[in-house]
Order: sequence, then structure tokens, then C-alpha cells
Amino acid sequence: MSSFRFGSHLPVLMKVMSISDGPVLECGSGIYSTVYLHWACFNDKRKLTTLESKWSYYKDMRRLRCAWHNIIYVRKWEKATSYFKDNWSVVLLDQGPGHNRGIAAKQLIHADYVVLHDIEQPLEYGYDTIYPLFKYRFDYNPPERATPGTSVLSNKHDLTDLLVRR
Repeated sequence: MSSFRFGSHLPVLMKVMSISDGPVLECGSGIYSTVYLHWACFNDKRKLTTLESKWSYYKDMRRLRCAWHNIIYVRKWEKATSYFKDNWSVVLLDQGPGHNRGIAAKQLIHADYVVLHDIEQPLEYGYDTIYPLFKYRFDYNPPERATPGTSVLSNKHDLTDLLVRR
């Protein structure tokens, strides 16, 4: 069973979902993000595409597939780049192996919001090379021993006060 700490990206993901309304791309599924995104998109039937390269995760998550939630098994992330061309409102990059996240982010600079999980290892994931490609950046380091941290990037929206209650 996964540790409860690993849902540390949810506060940021929930906020970004609440201030956006377009299609959502999730790269790498998980018990926290996939289930949350599925239900966050449910009422409005907001388009959600989940890409997963680990067969066991895909097998578990494909039960959520429906008319507005497409769950796709990708053998190699290099072959999934056609999905990156679409106009995404929210993109969550949490796929493995981790070095694919930085590669994907470079192709998603047009998305409204790009959410990067596991920011503690920027060199391993290639985040150090993509941060300069975005005008706005918000880093979230969760409290109470929850790890890992999460970044939100955008070239369209100022993220300075992302988690400030309005």
C-alpha cells in the first residue's frame, strides 16, 4: 500500500482544477491523482486523458474509463508525443521513469497549467532545463512531513498567489 504522504500534490492539483475548465492530461496514473481527476471532471464531463506506461497501473485504472475519461496504455513515452500537441488546460506530469517528465514538459509549454510532481530531484527528472521555458512558476512544499513537493508552471497565468484563499 502506498503511503498517505504521497498524495502531497493534491492541494495544488485541486486548486489548478478549480480555476481552469478545459481538457486535462495526466501522464502517469496513481491512486491519488487519477481517482481525484476522474471525479473532478465528472459533473461537467470535462475531457480527461490518462496515459500510463506501467501495465499493472493501467490495468487497475482502466476501470475508470468512460465517454469523457480516456485511459491509454503507452509502451514508450517517446510514442506518446502526439498527445502533447493538443491544447490542454491542465497537465499533470507524474510518469515513470521520471526523466520522461522533463522531456514531456518541453513539449507542453502551450498548456495553461503544467503540474510537476517530485520536485526534490530536478536533475533526475530534467526539471532544471524546463523551468526557464515558463514565465510563471509556483513551488509547493507540503507541511507535516508530507513529501514530495510539486511545481506548477504556466506561460499564461500568474501563479504568485496560487494557494491564497479568495
